[in-house]
Parts: sequence; C-alpha cells; structure tokens
Amino acid sequence: MEQNMQNIPDKQDRKQAIGKVWNIAIGVLCAVILWQLFSLRAEWQAIHKTPDTISQTEIKTLNLSVTTMTQIVVDIQKRLERLEQEIRAVSMNKLKADEVAVAQAMKKAQEALARNDTALAKLYLLNAINHAPHNTACLFEYYKLCKQKSDSMSEQEWGQFRNILELAIYQIPPEEIEKIQALYDDVVKFMDSRSIAAAKRAEVDQKEKIKYSLQELQTGKYAWNKLIDKNSSIDLNLIQERLALCNELRNVVEDDSLINEELNRTVAVFSGLSQIKVVEATLKNAKDSLSVSPPNLNSANAQLQTARNGLSQIWNIDYSLVPAEIKKRATDLVDHIASLEKNYNKLKSEPACKRIDNTIAEIENISRKGGEFTPRIKAITEKLQEIGTGMREITDADTFKNYEKKITRAGNILQDLQRDRYKKYQRWAIKQCCDGFTTYSKWKVVTAKGAKWIIDGYLIKIDPSLLSPPCCRTL
Repeated sequence: MEQNMQNIPDKQDRKQAIGKVWNIAIGVLCAVILWQLFSLRAEWQAIHKTPDTISQTEIKTLNLSVTTMTQIVVDIQKRLERLEQEIRAVSMNKLKADEVAVAQAMKKAQEALARNDTALAKLYLLNAINHAPHNTACLFEYYKLCKQKSDSMSEQEWGQFRNILELAIYQIPPEEIEKIQALYDDVVKFMDSRSIAAAKRAEVDQKEKIKYSLQELQTGKYAWNKLIDKNSSIDLNLIQERLALCNELRNVVEDDSLINEELNRTVAVFSGLSQIKVVEATLKNAKDSLSVSPPNLNSANAQLQTARNGLSQIWNIDYSLVPAEIKKRATDLVDHIASLEKNYNKLKSEPACKRIDNTIAEIENISRKGGEFTPRIKAITEKLQEIGTGMREITDADTFKNYEKKITRAGNILQDLQRDRYKKYQRWAIKQCCDGFTTYSKWKVVTAKGAKWIIDGYLIKIDPSLLSPPCCRTL
C-alpha cells in the first residue's frame, strides 16, 4: 500500500510534469530554428554574394523562410497548449475518481463500524488513504478508530500506521504538515507507552508463572506424592514434563539451588525409570519367547543378555535421589531376571534330560536281561559315558542335582552286576580247582609232570585278576 501511495502524483508532481513537457518542446523549437539557420547559411555561401548584391527574389525567399519558421513556432505553441490542457483534464479526472473512491471507502467504513466490524472498517479506511494520501481527514479518521480499538490493535498494525504517517508528511499540503507531524509524534508516544506497559505486564506474568510453577512442583500436579500412585507406578510422560519445568525455572529464578536439587532428582528418576521400563519390556519379550511351543531359546537368550546389560546401567544411578518405589522396581528386576534365566536353563536342558532318561531306561533293561555279565557290564558302561556327555548340557543347577541322583542309581546297577559277576566267577574258579583235583585223584597220576598237566588244564581257564586275593594266593 505504501508503494502505491508513493506512485500517486499530487499537484506539485503534475506541475513538474507540465514543466518537463515545456522544456522538451522549447528544445525541439530551438533545434528547428538552428536547422533553418544552417540551411540559410548554406544557401548564402552557395551564391557567394554580399548582402548588397542580393536580388529581390532572394529577399523574398528569405522572407518566406522566416515566415515558415514563425508558423512552425506558433504550431508548436498550440500543440503544447493542447497537451497541457489534456494533462490537466486527466489529472482532474484522476482527482475526481480518487475523491469518489475516498468518499465510498469512508462511507463503507462507517457502515462496517455500525456493524461492529472493526477489521473491515480498517481495510476501508486504509483503502481511502491509499487513494488520497494527501487527505488528512482519512488519516485522522483511521487514528480515531485505532485509539478506540487500541486493545485489539497489534504492534504490527500500529507500526504500519506509523509508516503511513511518515510517507504522508511528504505528500500532504504544506499547511497540514505540523498537524500530521503532531499526529505522528502522538502515535510514537502511544506505541512507546504501550510497549512499557506490555513489558511490565510480562514481568508480573512471569512472576506469577514462576510462583505457580513452584507450587506445581511442591504440592501440585508434579509433586512426588502425586506422581507415584498406590501401585508404585509412575507416568514417565509426567516425569518428562516435570524435567522440562525444572529446566525452564532454572533459567528464570534468582536462587536456583532449590531448582537444581529438584532437577537432579528428576533427572535421576527419569533416567532410572526410563531404563527400568526398557528392561521390563525386554524381559516381557524374553518371557514370550519362552512361552511359545517350541520355545525360541535363541531369542530368549539374546533378550536376557540385553536385560542383564540394562540392569548393570540401572545400578549406576544415585538411588539416594529417587523414591523408594523406583528402587524397589529396580531390585525386583534382579529376581525377575533370575526367574526367567532359571526357566530358560530348564527349557534348554530338556533335550539332554530326555536323552539321559532314555539311556537310564536302556540301562535298566540291560540289567534285567539274562546272559553273561561281561557284555552287559560293557554295554552299561558305554551308556553311562553317554550320560556323562549329556550331563554337561544341563545348565539348570536343580535339574543337574536331580540327574546326579539318577546317574548314581544307574551306577549302582553297574556295581550290582559287577558284584554278581565277581561272586559267580569266584564260585566258578573254585569249582574248576575242585574239578582239577578230582580228575587228578581219579586218574591216580604218580608223576609230578602228569599231575601238573592235569591241574594246569583246569587252572588255565581262570583269570587271576578276577579273583579275590585269598583265591588268587591259593592258585
């Protein structure tokens, strides 16, 4: 709008435009006269005559040239007069159109005010000022409206009006300059007083806001006794809001010692609670991985490892700054992780336990079968070695202890077989000895060589390593 106001010519601009046209016309006239003079001079030199020898014909020719130049000058004067009249007519038409537009805009502004439409009234008045920036009545009418509605006027609107007045001073009639300058000074003074009042209100509002915020921290929405519910649950979003409030207060209060204490405590709570929630969510995922069929042991193991790492970070927090409820939640995580790890170890040990159970059942079946002791003892010994390999895959301590008892019972089966074989072998060895002596007596061998041959035939079948020490000495 300001740019448009600058583009509207006033009376002085029109006078300057007419003056420029006259200057151009006079310049053209001078150029024509000079051209005619040069033409006459050329003719004069061509005939090489002095003024005394000029004929009457030549004098007539010169008179005719002068007359022609006079007519040209007169014609230019007439054209310039017509041009000035046209410019004046256009200017008058523009003035009349602007006056009509201003009158219409002022009327529309009054109608808008009657409807209490202040915003539309401002637009109409600014439109009137744009059409006639030299019209001081429009300026005073707009100022009157601004003063009446000053509470709803923004700083930007007041600044806009101030700029309008700065331009209007160069466009209004000289007799109006002092009035508009006074109006401009009044607007600037009003804007300054308004800024001072706004600053004072802001200062009061700031103090009230600080007071209210401190109440919120100590007894209001963000007090610790209200942040922690009966189930020791804390809303992390509220803790985050409390943290933002502490940071905001630290930058505005004069004594920040209390705020710093609250800030440190809030940071500790926010950090601890955030990490606790992460670990709790991780443990839930681990529990879900163990609950499916078949259990996803790899995923559960990864989740448990992540939870253990998170728990180590939780203990880096200064728990002297946090409520006891949060410390208890952190402590409970230890038991929760231990419980899930035990369940994980049990599930991980199940395949090995099943193999061990099957192997023990095979040992019992072998022991109940008849036949020679040695093949059965050998088979059971191999099975017990397989059980030893499976025991190394059992990671749960309780399960390991339970299967140690089962292995002991399986080992007892082997020992029973070895003992029975031992007793039976002792009896067989003694019988062999008896049979040897019986044969010796039956044949009545009198030579030592013959007797030894008979006895050795029976004793050679006996393995001394399988005999008891007394029997071995007898042999």
